[in-house]
Amino acid sequence: MTSEVAVMNSSAVALAADSAVTIGDGKRIYNSALKLFALNYSYPIGIMIYQGAEFCGVPWETIIKEYRRDGFEPMGTISEQMTHFLDFVHQNKWVCDDYAVRETMASLESFLSEVHNSAFNKTINSDDKNYEENFHDCIVGQIEIWNQIQPHFCNEAALDDHLAALNELALPIFQKDESFSQLEDLWQPFLSSWVKYIFSEDYKFRYSGIVISGFGLDQILPACVSVEIMTPLHDLRRIRKNTEHEISRERRTGVFTFAQSQATTQTIIGLDAIADQIITGILHSQYINTVDKVTALIQEQFAPNEELKSIVDERVAEICFATLETAQLKIREFTQSNIDSFHKTLAYLPKDEMALVAETLVNLNSFQKKVRGNAETVGGPIDVAVITKGDGLVWMERKHYFNAKLNPHFNAQYDRV
Repeated sequence: MTSEVAVMNSSAVALAADSAVTIGDGKRIYNSALKLFALNYSYPIGIMIYQGAEFCGVPWETIIKEYRRDGFEPMGTISEQMTHFLDFVHQNKWVCDDYAVRETMASLESFLSEVHNSAFNKTINSDDKNYEENFHDCIVGQIEIWNQIQPHFCNEAALDDHLAALNELALPIFQKDESFSQLEDLWQPFLSSWVKYIFSEDYKFRYSGIVISGFGLDQILPACVSVEIMTPLHDLRRIRKNTEHEISRERRTGVFTFAQSQATTQTIIGLDAIADQIITGILHSQYINTVDKVTALIQEQFAPNEELKSIVDERVAEICFATLETAQLKIREFTQSNIDSFHKTLAYLPKDEMALVAETLVNLNSFQKKVRGNAETVGGPIDVAVITKGDGLVWMERKHYFNAKLNPHFNAQYDRV
């Protein structure tokens, strides 16, 4: 996994990214991944990647550096630069239909495996039905869920073409599945609903996140755009836009987190989101319990007086829930005050302090993983860059996989450090 941050004010963008990369089943973690790059050293634009490290089997680092060398053209805005980069990415040079189809079939097998797990859990927790009956019910239930989804990346008419192309590839998977092979009448409904799902915004199988930030040719204030991209299928792009924000005279700051961000959010708002939910939940349950106890007491003491009992019961409930609303309001006021204070300070931070803020926010996520005993999926050296309109991208912290002193030709060739 990853932790990345973009910190923005009217003069600069500070980008920070950790170095952790998870291999295989998540038990092997290396702290050497490059996730932050200059999109072009002659223009004030940076790019970060998170989640998936490859596109169609090609490392993002390779694609980015090829774009920097052969494909880059400066655009008027960062949003247009993102579009231009994605156009380059989807050239045939990078896209491999065979790879996309194999990945899609792997997704299908993965979802069938999840259905088997659901059927297994139902079987061991209930004596009502055997495994095959539960598997049938899970398949039917999944079809109903997927049929409620609206395709996002293509219209309904185009689905038939994709369905026909995938049908022959899916049949061997269905036939070799011992349980599903007995449900031939459900093959086509399952495949049809699954195709709707894989072309919807809900589908996130092996996606990559891309963040581009900086200044376009026509922009005097910085902007940040992020998307999530998956392998295209039959020339159809599957891209979701997550964030698009441009600093303005009205809104002079912005902090955007990507991938893992719990500690970052907690630092800015002054309260962990999960803790907020727990506190509110406890208060709510306690007030419900109080109302129930008072109601029971009223019934015991004033049973003959139904009118008095009803009045007191209603009044106690009003007091309890009014107190709950007041507590929730105070929590919101507290967190909003912290957010306002943070952004007020950020608006006037100098560039080096912005870099420190971005690095610290990523480091907090790393520290939280370490002290809580979780897998350290955020960690390693933190790369930090500051981008300004006049100076371009300047590295504040940058790791290399080699000793720079032994490779002077590297800096000479690429004119970077």
